[in-house]
Amino acid sequence: MVWEKVDHPTWLPPDSEWAKEAKPIPPGPDNPLGTRWIGFDWGEVGIHGTNAPWTVGSATSHGCLRMVTEHVEELYELVEVGTPVVVLGGWEDDPIIDKYWPREEPGDRAALEPGPEDGDVADESELPNDGEEIASR
Repeated sequence: MVWEKVDHPTWLPPDSEWAKEAKPIPPGPDNPLGTRWIGFDWGEVGIHGTNAPWTVGSATSHGCLRMVTEHVEELYELVEVGTPVVVLGGWEDDPIIDKYWPREEPGDRAALEPGPEDGDVADESELPNDGEEIASR
């Protein structure tokens, strides 16, 4: 669930070995969170922007989901505190990914056409969580 939203957040070092000497970084061009923070109610992770857009999509975060500035600013305006959030983890070959984001074959436009399941929300019983609670605070 979205627990908090912060416009121009301060980056706080995570409790991690690599960050033990790090200091908080105030809002501005050096802030790794970019201009927006959408925090979840579990694990001190969330969705945020970045001051290094070339890193979006790479596994260099401390568990967060990074977006380019214009996208996270748009999302920030669309969600409210209390909005449910489900994060699907896995690799490209994970079957759960195919269920919600079918791969498009070259020349196959069917994958882009709206279908009867568009707008469906994942049922928690369908999500891989290895028996662990998905979100708690």
